[in-house]
Amino acid sequence: MVNMARSAFYYHLSRLKNNDRYDDTRKRIKAIYDDNKGRYGYRRICLSLRNEGCNINHKTVQKLMSQMGLKAKQKKRHYHSYKGQIEKVAPNAINRNFSSFIHICDTSVAHFWFGLSAEKFLLMALGATFSI
Repeated sequence: MVNMARSAFYYHLSRLKNNDRYDDTRKRIKAIYDDNKGRYGYRRICLSLRNEGCNINHKTVQKLMSQMGLKAKQKKRHYHSYKGQIEKVAPNAINRNFSSFIHICDTSVAHFWFGLSAEKFLLMALGATFSI
C-alpha cells in the first residue's frame, strides 16, 4: 500500500480521466506538420493555426511539438567545390616596388582654439614637410 492521502489519490484519479485541453490542437499540429512533409517548425505551425482562427501562443506550440517528438527538417548545406588556387599566378615582374618619388619626412599638427559667442571651436592645421 502506498502512503498517500485519500484526497490526493482521488485528485490524480480524476486528472487521468479528464481529457487534455490541447487534444484538438495536438491533432491539428500533427495534420499541419504532415501536410507540409515535416518542413514546418513551431513558428510556421503557430502562424497556420492563427490563420485558422486558433489563438495559441508559440511557446505552447513548441511545447506540444516537443512532447509529440516533432521537429522541422533542417535545410541541407550546399556543396562548395572550391579546392584552392587553380590558375597560374603571374610572376612578380616589378618586385612589388610601389614607393613614391616624394617622401614625407615629417608631419606637424597645429591646434588653434578660438571662441565665438561663448563657444569654442578647434581649427587644426596639418603641415607636412617634404624632402625631394
